[in-house]
Amino acid sequence: ETRSISALPDSVLRRIAAHLDIPAVNNWRTLVALVPDYTEKEANAFGQLANKKRPGSPSLALLHDLQSRGYTIGDLSRLAHNAKLGIIRDILNEHCTSTLTCNKSLVTWTRDYLTSQLDRRSRHGRIS
Repeated sequence: ETRSISALPDSVLRRIAAHLDIPAVNNWRTLVALVPDYTEKEANAFGQLANKKRPGSPSLALLHDLQSRGYTIGDLSRLAHNAKLGIIRDILNEHCTSTLTCNKSLVTWTRDYLTSQLDRRSRHGRIS
């Protein structure tokens, strides 16, 4: 998948973050450790979000940062695979499959509609 992480709806990003932000496990740390672009200091900065008085999501911050660095959905899927985070790949695959199915349905509907219009016009002698 070559689309940017920014192509993912917020609902998908929140589902991914919910699985990465589990406090006892901190899966986001496993994921960030696999990203060669981050220094240890940068990686630890995501953890600071979870320790503030108004806790934030280290995972959402990480996902948005990956997006700003040009990472794709495919890159995120590979990182999740390497981190042995199958649930994240499942969420991505589910989203991409449903998006493709929706797009395919729209293309099929459009093709069928245009074909019917052409057939109708040709029966009435309006097409040269």
